[in-house]
Amino acid sequence: MFAISLAKEKSRKFRDRYNITSLRACAIVASAERSIPKRVTLAGPGAGDYQYEMASEDVLELSDSSFEAEIINSELPALVDFWAVWCGPCKQVTTYVEALAEEYKGKIKVGKFNIDDNIGIPQKFGIRSIPTILVFKGGQVVGQIVGAQPKSKVEAELKKHM
Repeated sequence: MFAISLAKEKSRKFRDRYNITSLRACAIVASAERSIPKRVTLAGPGAGDYQYEMASEDVLELSDSSFEAEIINSELPALVDFWAVWCGPCKQVTTYVEALAEEYKGKIKVGKFNIDDNIGIPQKFGIRSIPTILVFKGGQVVGQIVGAQPKSKVEAELKKHM
């Protein structure tokens, strides 16, 4: 409920600023205009407090504009975590995604993709639930894990494609 009202407020802001009538267009403008903050804090009635700090230096912060260069054109296999700030299970996954990035540094690329800030890539790859982890090799999706699965399952999927 809180995420919906936050999205409506954000859309309203961009609709008013750019005189846009389409909610989809508002989301695209918001995504193109945004800058990545060092820390995001959301608070609201019934929402709890959510705080997200930028990922470790071994994890790429991906966007619609950087995805192709960083992941699709990568010579290394890549693991991409699709997440959102308000998603509780996503926070659980973040801990071992960062651990895998450190553990396999130089052998794979690891990235995080915030679905609230970027809508094009999640639509392209049919992301319907978060957390979702996709494994890429040669620019193609070769593995998918949906939900907060144990690190061992994610690592096994990753090792299949290394």
